[in-house]
Amino acid sequence: MMNPRQRTIQSTATVSGPLLYAPGHATVVLSPAPEDTGLVFIRRDLPGEPHILCRPENAKVCGRGSTIYRGETSISVVEHLLAACHGLGIDNLFISVNSDGVPMPDGGSAKPFADAILDAGITRQAKPRNFLRVDRPIHVTGVSGSYIIALPGTKFEVAYTLEYPDTTLEVQSVGFNVNPDEFVREIAPARSFITSWDLTDRFGPAIDEVPVVYPDRIFSERLPQEAARHKALDLIGDLALLGCPVKGSFIGVRSGHRLNRGLVLNLAGQG
Repeated sequence: MMNPRQRTIQSTATVSGPLLYAPGHATVVLSPAPEDTGLVFIRRDLPGEPHILCRPENAKVCGRGSTIYRGETSISVVEHLLAACHGLGIDNLFISVNSDGVPMPDGGSAKPFADAILDAGITRQAKPRNFLRVDRPIHVTGVSGSYIIALPGTKFEVAYTLEYPDTTLEVQSVGFNVNPDEFVREIAPARSFITSWDLTDRFGPAIDEVPVVYPDRIFSERLPQEAARHKALDLIGDLALLGCPVKGSFIGVRSGHRLNRGLVLNLAGQG
C-alpha cells in the first residue's frame, strides 16, 4: 500500500492574538507551500524576511515553550501551531510571523490554528508523505519520575499521564489515536495552564487567558482532563519539530518540553 500523499492548504489563512513573552499582539499568516517544502517559519518583520525550517537542529526549549531559531533570529511558542499542523496532517506550509513569538489566542489551545487551516481548506499533493517510523523502543527520563517512551507502531498514538500533587488537580490520564477528526474534537480545544507559583510579571497579555492552577481552588476545565489533553497537545507539537510526520506510540508521564526535546533528538538520530 502506498503512503498517503503530502498535504498543504488551499488558500491563505490568518490568526492573530496576544503574545506570551512580549507586550502586544502578533499575527500569523499561513500560506500554501510546494511539495517537499516542509513547515517554514518566516520573520516578515525583519529585513530580508529570514526563513527558519522546522527541523530538530533549529529548535530549543525557552521558558515554558518551544522556540525555533537560525542564528540570531528566533520565534517562540511554536508548539500549539505545530500541533495543529501535525494533528491535521499538514506537511508543507509557509508560516509568516510579524513578531519574535507566535500569538497565543484562546488560552494557548490549538483550536484557532486548526480552525484557520480547516477554513483555508486542505489539498493533497502529488508526492507521498515521508514518515519517520519509530523502529525501536526509546526511553527518555527526567527528574521526579518523569519520562517519555516511544514504541514502534503502525499509527500515530499519544498517551499522557499528569500529576500535580501540590494542587487540587487529580491524576489525569488520556490517550489518543491522532488523526484529524480526533485531534479537532478531543485535543485542539485544550488550553494551556500555569500554576499560581509560576505567575510572574515577565509574561505578556496572553497569560491573562491561561487558566491558573491553585493549591486550594478547583481548576475550571473546558473539557474533561483538559490539563493532560494539553500536555498531549504539546507533545504532538514538539514531535512536529522532527520536520516530518511520525508513526509510533508515544507515552508521556509528568513530562514537558525538555523531555519532548530529548525524545525528538533521539528519534532524529535513530539508525
